Amino acid sequence: MAEFLFSPMILCFVFGVLGQTLGSELREIKSLGPILSSYLLLAIGFKGGTELQGAHITEVLGSSALLLGFATSLSLALYVLLRRFLRCNFQESIVIVMHYGSVSAVTFLAALTFAELNSLPTNPSLMIQLGMLEVWGVVVGLCLFYFLAKQETKTKKESLASVLKKVILTEGPFLLIVGIGSGYLAEKNGHEQVSYFFKAPFTGALCLFLLITGAKMAESIKSLRKRDFPLALLAIIYPLTVGSTMSFLFARMGFQPGDSMCFAVMLASASYIAAPAVAQQNFPRLRLSLPLGMALGITFPFNILIGVPLYEKIAVHFATNQ
Repeated sequence: MAEFLFSPMILCFVFGVLGQTLGSELREIKSLGPILSSYLLLAIGFKGGTELQGAHITEVLGSSALLLGFATSLSLALYVLLRRFLRCNFQESIVIVMHYGSVSAVTFLAALTFAELNSLPTNPSLMIQLGMLEVWGVVVGLCLFYFLAKQETKTKKESLASVLKKVILTEGPFLLIVGIGSGYLAEKNGHEQVSYFFKAPFTGALCLFLLITGAKMAESIKSLRKRDFPLALLAIIYPLTVGSTMSFLFARMGFQPGDSMCFAVMLASASYIAAPAVAQQNFPRLRLSLPLGMALGITFPFNILIGVPLYEKIAVHFATNQ
């Protein structure tokens, strides 16, 4: 765990938080954020598509269906919690569900790094499932809005086909799809031609992106108000409960510890790239700084510093005591 916490990417994140807190503006570096995000998503997708070439499709489909089933159930349960118990308004609840139903690709990469440092093998199909879940979580949230809007609001609804098209063509999901398709369909010679671009610079780009993310986290947490305290608490309780439970369940179902941990991380993380972009398109008048502050300001650092090591311990313990 110490090796992970003192790895370059975690240290860059921490220094980004400290720099922003102490007054460093980091203007030039922050401007690179969208470019680095695009690169990382495309590289993740390409790697997943490449490794999918040798994977068994039936195994991938089985674990993917299970993962998406859990993700859907968790999104519906979160919506009920937000509406019935925390008394959030309809659109606010939908947007929070979109953020927490989707996935944080950077938290996932941290989990993969942690698995590698602890010599835990992981299935190549995880990259594919990351892309699926990033799109799926947003789609579930928008489908909830589509089917419930007539009861909750008097606004005119878009067609479901239009909503799905908009989600898939959003930059984050679209880049993952492009990467997966390119990696899967390209010949071996094509992989070799781009390996220097997608493999060698990847870790350095991730460190720089985490430096920027740390600075943005320090900014986003300021957007939370005193009345948002219950939601801020939820941003810790939700990943802790979901991540621990899912890590246990997947381990007991016979998955390898590395895969169980990564599944748990995907389900317990919250999107701050794809979901905010879709939310901005569909709910422009909503205070979007609230779900972003929860996802980036609280859930992200919690998972990076506490969640990932905790989920790994649960997965290893219960996988070796079946």
